[in-house]
Amino acid sequence: MFNSETDSKSFFVIGVHHRGTDKVIEWSLVEYEKTYQVIKQVMKSYYPKQKKIKIFVATDDQEFLTYLKSIHPSCVIYNNFVRSSNGVPLHYGENNLYANSYQKGREAVIDCLILSRCHTLIRPATSCFSLIFTFFNPALPVIALMPN
Repeated sequence: MFNSETDSKSFFVIGVHHRGTDKVIEWSLVEYEKTYQVIKQVMKSYYPKQKKIKIFVATDDQEFLTYLKSIHPSCVIYNNFVRSSNGVPLHYGENNLYANSYQKGREAVIDCLILSRCHTLIRPATSCFSLIFTFFNPALPVIALMPN
């Protein structure tokens, strides 16, 4: 598990929130490559100043997490939470992946609080949930991405 107290002091932490399943009902998804291009820009702008960079990923989409881990295996950190591995939305219907509703809420709140402690945040502009992160840290630099 990511420790925001120690890891944010030792590393420059880029927080990435990616909605990959349930938002498809309301909005198009932000493409993996679009998110990665922004991550690369942030990494490039901070690399000379910060020697150690980590990317904290909060997502419901296992494929997105796997995608980022394949590109930066030593940089990507995340919580071992429930994710969809087949594109089926986690938050709609009964999918039996969560033990109960408490687990679902707990995982969301933990990721929310950790993302608010990152040094910069990349998030989908269409997600109200990721807007909440900024309430915990109003000074958090945010890059909000729109789907193509």
